[in-house]
Amino acid sequence: MLEAFKKYVLSDEINSNAIHINFNLPDFEKLLEYHELYDFGKAINGLHALKKFDIYIVIGSNDFLLNSDLATLFTGRTFEIKVFPF
Repeated sequence: MLEAFKKYVLSDEINSNAIHINFNLPDFEKLLEYHELYDFGKAINGLHALKKFDIYIVIGSNDFLLNSDLATLFTGRTFEIKVFPF
């Protein structure tokens, strides 16, 4: 669903950009380590503070550790949208 939304935004909004990080891919494995994840969180918080961006972070229900770490980093600045399988 998020992939469809990303395609819509990129095709409809001329000046839009998207960064897609798939934590299941080896390219992003280092972000699973707490310190790297914390640096990632600081970058996201910095973008959020600029109030110029819409930021969407999708976490699967089976990503318990990642989910709890991100929740800690973004406390008070998040809301959850539950998506159920078709």
